[in-house]
Amino acid sequence: LGGALLEDIVDALGHCIEVLQLDWSVSMKYARKMVGNDLVLQGNVDPAILLGGSEGAIRDAVRECIEDAGQQNHILNLGHGVIKETPEKAVATFCDEARKSLYVGRQFAFS
Repeated sequence: LGGALLEDIVDALGHCIEVLQLDWSVSMKYARKMVGNDLVLQGNVDPAILLGGSEGAIRDAVRECIEDAGQQNHILNLGHGVIKETPEKAVATFCDEARKSLYVGRQFAFS
């Protein structure tokens, strides 16, 4: 989902969806502001970070995405899946940082 369509989709479907997947082109902070805290946001780390970024850049991107999503209703993942050439070590770094994140010990409730 690109940023230009976010407002229209939320207006049209916000009352009947529970989860909204965002690609990396949408600011997670902006999306959270647009939809509020009741809708689950999914995404949206740029997969190119894993393809060519340093370990520090990957960890920073994970932490930033989680922080921007807010304290609830977020599913962390890449904004468009893993690119075929992505090193396995980069995926492991992403997963490791996610496990260390604010998610640990958090309670989730879905209707």
